[in-house]
Amino acid sequence: MQMLKWVVLVLSHLFMGWLGLQYCLVDHAGQKLQQQKQPIHDLGESLAVLPQAEHADKDKSQAKEQSEYYGESEPQPKNSLKPPTTKETESRKEKVRFTFGHRRQPDPYGWTPKWVAEEVQQEIESTWDENLKLALQKKMKEVLSSPFHSIVKFPESVSPNSTEYYFMHAGDLSDMWFRDSCATLHPYLLPIWPDASQPPPVRQSPILLEIVQGVARTLFTYFELDHNCPIWQPHSPLKESKCPGRKWKGKKTNFELDQPLYLIRMLWYLFKAVPEAPVLRENITIQFAKKALDIFIEKQGPHGLIATSDRPSDDPVHFPFNIPGNFFALSTLHLFEELVEEVWSQVDGTSAKLLESNVKRLIKGLSKTLLHHERHSGAKKGTVPITYQTSSHASAYCFEVDSKGACLHLEDANLPSLISIAYLDGGVGFYNNSLFRKTAARVLTHEGNPQYFRGKYAEGVGSSGARTGRMIWVMGLLSRALTAENSKTMVALLKTILKTHPRFGLHESFDPNRITKFTRRWFDWPHALFMELVLRCCSHMLGITGQDAIKHIPVEPEWIPCAFKNQLCELNHHEVKGDSVCIRYGTGWPGKGFPLWTIKKKKIADFPVTCNKKHLKNPAPSLPKTCYISYDITRCT
Repeated sequence: MQMLKWVVLVLSHLFMGWLGLQYCLVDHAGQKLQQQKQPIHDLGESLAVLPQAEHADKDKSQAKEQSEYYGESEPQPKNSLKPPTTKETESRKEKVRFTFGHRRQPDPYGWTPKWVAEEVQQEIESTWDENLKLALQKKMKEVLSSPFHSIVKFPESVSPNSTEYYFMHAGDLSDMWFRDSCATLHPYLLPIWPDASQPPPVRQSPILLEIVQGVARTLFTYFELDHNCPIWQPHSPLKESKCPGRKWKGKKTNFELDQPLYLIRMLWYLFKAVPEAPVLRENITIQFAKKALDIFIEKQGPHGLIATSDRPSDDPVHFPFNIPGNFFALSTLHLFEELVEEVWSQVDGTSAKLLESNVKRLIKGLSKTLLHHERHSGAKKGTVPITYQTSSHASAYCFEVDSKGACLHLEDANLPSLISIAYLDGGVGFYNNSLFRKTAARVLTHEGNPQYFRGKYAEGVGSSGARTGRMIWVMGLLSRALTAENSKTMVALLKTILKTHPRFGLHESFDPNRITKFTRRWFDWPHALFMELVLRCCSHMLGITGQDAIKHIPVEPEWIPCAFKNQLCELNHHEVKGDSVCIRYGTGWPGKGFPLWTIKKKKIADFPVTCNKKHLKNPAPSLPKTCYISYDITRCT
């Protein structure tokens, strides 16, 4: 009997060993199959027939105004984008994905694109003519300094002992957008400039550090005043600002998930670049952190996803849970967790414990659904499906979902977008790369995305914004370039951007069949994305350094901001040395073809002066304007 038991035991061990070997063989085969690369996209032949928005076409007066700025350009030769190949560069390896249950240390500084910078440079050198290379260099110089012409110190911040607050116009618009401001400053916080021995520009330049901290304080204030408001008009005093609401018909102000996330990301990168930055430890920062987490928790569903009311395009959501936005939330909240541990725990231990508890709760909920990558029909208990099965039986990420399993098959060019998931993940590694590539393949066809447009000069993703109709958004092209699978695709996209933007800077969107038709004269958010793209691929080739960015920051101590447009400009009479002062009205836009400023000599008795064209000649129609004063009378010439 004892012998029989021994034989049974040996046979059972042998059988279990055989099963284990079969499992390993199957698992190895599955891994090899998953490592096979998928094509990036299959460009659809048909285009969606969407109604052309009445606001997309420029009226005659606006067209005339544009021609005064730029003139009508000659059509550019067609630039057909070649579908990327499936061949992977042998020297690159897939990153290890995040494993549920393991707290991975955030390391966005370690994120690199799939394409290799050296291969991009070789492709440019061998396939571009000199004119196109010069266009790249010129465009980089244009975007390098453009945000600094959009930044104005609040008049109440000009006294020597006051805390700095800065207002940041959204490019050619007079308003300040929450996410745009953070995204615009992002490249100056990154350690990707070619002078590798030097820290990021924000650490090298005291005035740039002052600007970043001042913008952060302004956004903290706005968030406290109304966390549902993503857009603010210039007003002094700052704390009396009111949300203007949507400025276009039929829109109201709603919560946008990505707004506070962009600010959290900016704080983390500031911490990495300048750990001792005072704003990181100020009470206004900790109060923002508390409120942001409270709102996230309030809007978190039982499945862990966080609801939003509006998309990054400022349009209402179809379903409340935006998948790209929630992936952005998961990676950003891990950055938040590090700020709690490394900074705020040393400032306010009680608040830090609450923040730590809340952020862990949010991360756990988000991970439950976002890290479960099964097909649409196979959602894990307590989660909602975030993928769907395409017509070719592949899986792809949904753009938006609800709590009942509905899934929206769409892509929008604004970030966060499906194509930008890998970029906004920043190297933390939460998304599934195979699913991401299949999703990119899907949404870059009209079948998978009705907002994918093709024209004579370009093809790309548009936006649901009614203003732009069937226009291609530049941010969509830049997201594709940053997350491209190989160097040829990236270079082709970079070429398309240059060919479709012969004027100053980059637009919001353009007509792929007539590039002289566009929205927004220039747009600082795509400028920042373009700057990051070129810094990552070609900065050594162009010879651009962090000092090149710093030297373009306008430092004019003799000119003091006194009022935003349509507000009263008052004098500090302690500074007045005579009976007159100089007043300057206009914009810092670095364009050509018109004066930037109107400068006049004004008597002290004339003040206060209303900062508008009734009292001062308008030097730049339709562009943001500010009034400055100088007590040095020689500045009036």
